Amino acid sequence: MKFKLTVLAAAIAFSGTALANGNNSDVEQNGFNNEATVSQYSGWWGGNNASSVTQDGAKNDATVHQQGWGGNVSEIDQDGLGNSSDVFQDGTTNTASITQNGEFNSSDSQQEGWDNVLQVEQSGIKNNASTFQNGWNNYANVSQD
Repeated sequence: MKFKLTVLAAAIAFSGTALANGNNSDVEQNGFNNEATVSQYSGWWGGNNASSVTQDGAKNDATVHQQGWGGNVSEIDQDGLGNSSDVFQDGTTNTASITQNGEFNSSDSQQEGWDNVLQVEQSGIKNNASTFQNGWNNYANVSQD
Protein backbone atom coordinates (compact mmCIF):
# COMPACT_ATOMS: atom_id res chain seq x y z
CA MET A 1 0.00 0.00 0.00
CA LYS A 2 1.36 3.42 -0.94
CA PHE A 3 0.00 6.58 0.62
CA LYS A 4 1.09 9.97 -0.61
CA LEU A 5 -0.40 13.23 0.57
CA THR A 6 0.98 16.60 -0.36
CA VAL A 7 -0.49 19.64 1.32
CA LEU A 8 0.82 23.09 0.46
CA ALA A 9 -0.13 25.29 3.37
CA ALA A 10 1.35 26.32 6.65
CA ALA A 11 -0.20 23.42 8.47
CA ILE A 12 0.37 20.48 10.72
CA ALA A 13 -0.80 17.25 9.10
CA PHE A 14 -2.10 14.32 11.09
CA SER A 15 -4.16 11.28 10.13
CA GLY A 16 -4.63 12.54 6.58
CA THR A 17 -6.08 15.87 7.70
CA ALA A 18 -4.49 19.29 7.38
CA LEU A 19 -5.69 22.63 8.72
CA ALA A 20 -4.35 26.14 8.10
CA ASN A 21 -6.01 29.56 8.00
CA GLY A 22 -9.37 27.85 8.36
CA ASN A 23 -8.65 25.62 5.37
CA ASN A 24 -9.46 21.93 5.79
CA SER A 25 -8.28 18.98 3.75
CA ASP A 26 -9.18 15.31 4.28
CA VAL A 27 -7.59 12.53 2.25
CA GLU A 28 -8.50 8.84 2.49
CA GLN A 29 -6.86 6.28 0.23
CA ASN A 30 -7.31 2.51 0.13
CA GLY A 31 -5.47 0.27 -2.32
CA PHE A 32 -2.08 0.97 -3.84
CA ASN A 33 -0.24 3.58 -5.90
CA ASN A 34 -2.95 6.20 -5.35
CA GLU A 35 -1.76 9.81 -5.28
CA ALA A 36 -3.38 13.01 -3.98
CA THR A 37 -2.05 16.59 -4.07
CA VAL A 38 -3.96 19.36 -2.29
CA SER A 39 -3.04 23.08 -2.42
CA GLN A 40 -5.12 25.70 -0.67
CA TYR A 41 -4.06 29.34 -0.75
CA SER A 42 -5.93 32.27 0.73
CA GLY A 43 -6.29 35.85 -0.43
CA TRP A 44 -6.01 38.78 1.94
CA TRP A 45 -9.19 37.85 3.78
CA GLY A 46 -9.51 34.30 2.49
CA GLY A 47 -9.50 30.94 4.10
CA ASN A 48 -12.15 28.43 5.04
CA ASN A 49 -11.63 26.34 1.91
CA ALA A 50 -12.48 22.65 2.25
CA SER A 51 -11.44 19.64 0.25
CA SER A 52 -12.11 15.93 0.54
CA VAL A 53 -10.37 13.25 -1.52
CA THR A 54 -11.38 9.58 -1.26
CA GLN A 55 -9.70 7.02 -3.47
CA ASP A 56 -10.23 3.25 -3.47
CA GLY A 57 -8.42 0.99 -5.89
CA ALA A 58 -5.14 1.39 -7.71
CA LYS A 59 -3.23 4.10 -9.55
CA ASN A 60 -5.85 6.80 -9.05
CA ASP A 61 -4.62 10.41 -9.08
CA ALA A 62 -6.32 13.50 -7.65
CA THR A 63 -5.15 17.12 -7.64
CA VAL A 64 -6.97 19.98 -5.90
CA HIS A 65 -5.86 23.63 -6.08
CA GLN A 66 -8.06 26.22 -4.37
CA GLN A 67 -7.19 29.88 -4.03
CA GLY A 68 -8.90 33.21 -3.76
CA TRP A 69 -11.06 34.76 -1.10
CA GLY A 70 -12.17 31.48 0.47
CA GLY A 71 -15.20 29.33 1.04
CA ASN A 72 -14.41 27.05 -1.91
CA VAL A 73 -15.41 23.39 -1.52
CA SER A 74 -14.19 20.42 -3.52
CA GLU A 75 -14.96 16.74 -3.18
CA ILE A 76 -13.32 14.00 -5.24
CA ASP A 77 -14.41 10.37 -4.92
CA GLN A 78 -12.68 7.82 -7.16
CA ASP A 79 -13.13 4.07 -7.08
CA GLY A 80 -11.40 1.78 -9.54
CA LEU A 81 -8.24 1.77 -11.60
CA GLY A 82 -6.31 4.61 -13.21
CA ASN A 83 -8.87 7.38 -12.67
CA SER A 84 -7.58 10.96 -12.76
CA SER A 85 -9.20 14.14 -11.49
CA ASP A 86 -7.98 17.75 -11.36
CA VAL A 87 -9.95 20.56 -9.70
CA PHE A 88 -8.81 24.21 -9.85
CA GLN A 89 -10.92 26.87 -8.13
CA ASP A 90 -10.07 30.56 -7.88
CA GLY A 91 -12.58 32.85 -6.22
CA THR A 92 -15.19 32.57 -3.51
CA THR A 93 -17.72 29.92 -2.53
CA ASN A 94 -17.27 27.72 -5.60
CA THR A 95 -18.28 24.07 -5.25
CA ALA A 96 -16.97 21.09 -7.23
CA SER A 97 -18.01 17.46 -6.79
CA ILE A 98 -16.29 14.78 -8.86
CA THR A 99 -17.29 11.09 -8.69
CA GLN A 100 -15.59 8.53 -10.88
CA ASN A 101 -16.17 4.78 -10.72
CA GLY A 102 -14.53 2.39 -13.14
CA GLU A 103 -11.31 2.49 -15.08
CA PHE A 104 -9.26 5.21 -16.75
CA ASN A 105 -11.84 7.97 -16.35
CA SER A 106 -10.52 11.53 -16.49
CA SER A 107 -11.90 14.86 -15.26
CA ASP A 108 -10.29 18.29 -15.59
CA SER A 109 -12.31 21.08 -13.95
CA GLN A 110 -11.65 24.79 -13.59
CA GLN A 111 -13.84 27.42 -11.93
CA GLU A 112 -13.05 31.12 -11.59
CA GLY A 113 -15.31 33.64 -9.91
CA TRP A 114 -17.85 32.99 -7.20
CA ASP A 115 -20.85 30.81 -6.41
CA ASN A 116 -20.15 28.42 -9.30
CA VAL A 117 -21.32 24.82 -8.94
CA LEU A 118 -19.96 21.82 -10.81
CA GLN A 119 -20.95 18.16 -10.64
CA VAL A 120 -19.20 15.43 -12.63
CA GLU A 121 -20.29 11.80 -12.39
CA GLN A 122 -18.57 9.20 -14.54
CA SER A 123 -18.76 5.42 -14.42
CA GLY A 124 -17.46 2.83 -16.81
CA ILE A 125 -14.28 2.97 -18.84
CA LYS A 126 -12.35 5.82 -20.47
CA ASN A 127 -14.81 8.67 -19.97
CA ASN A 128 -13.35 12.16 -20.23
CA ALA A 129 -14.83 15.42 -18.92
CA SER A 130 -13.25 18.86 -19.25
CA THR A 131 -15.13 21.85 -17.81
CA PHE A 132 -14.41 25.57 -17.41
CA GLN A 133 -16.66 28.11 -15.69
CA ASN A 134 -15.90 31.81 -15.32
CA GLY A 135 -18.02 34.45 -13.60
CA TRP A 136 -20.68 33.84 -10.99
CA ASN A 137 -23.68 31.59 -10.36
CA ASN A 138 -22.78 29.15 -13.14
CA TYR A 139 -23.98 25.57 -12.84
CA ALA A 140 -22.71 22.51 -14.75
CA ASN A 141 -23.69 18.87 -14.40
CA VAL A 142 -21.84 16.22 -16.42
CA SER A 143 -22.94 12.58 -16.22
CA GLN A 144 -21.37 9.82 -18.30
CA ASP A 145 -21.86 6.05 -18.08
